[in-house]
Amino acid sequence: MALNIPEEIHGRVKISALDDTVTFRGEIDQLNPTSFLKPFFEKVKDQMGDYVNIDIKNLTYLNSSGIRALIHFLLERQPETKIIFIIDKDSFWQHNSLEVIREIDLVHITIQQ
Repeated sequence: MALNIPEEIHGRVKISALDDTVTFRGEIDQLNPTSFLKPFFEKVKDQMGDYVNIDIKNLTYLNSSGIRALIHFLLERQPETKIIFIIDKDSFWQHNSLEVIREIDLVHITIQQ
């Protein structure tokens, strides 16, 4: 099943989902990003197939509350669903944060640069 969620703008972040890719651009620095990320991720879970790409290479900042919302999504998805994070190879914080998050499921969560 293909994703088709129009772009949403919340503060300094734009999120969308098309085909098999969720895309984040900008910064997630809100105190409670769960207020918009949880409903967005619910739509993603309803529409995604066997795998989904999560493209964060144009996400310049992700605070701890945003990381927590991302972890909740990963924990609540179907366990066999493959998640491929697409990151900026030059972004130290993206690589380090995703390596830790990947420990949730080393088989079904991968990182692509």
